[in-house]
Amino acid sequence: MFPAPQIGNTEMPPEDGFTWRKYGQKEILGRKYP
Repeated sequence: MFPAPQIGNTEMPPEDGFTWRKYGQKEILGRKYP
């Protein structure tokens, strides 16, 4: 699990502790680290 930065993305709240898991960590990692 990584610290969720407040990037102002409405679909991903700052406390997306396991919300990011629901969206798929690979998709999120690719999004934050292009």
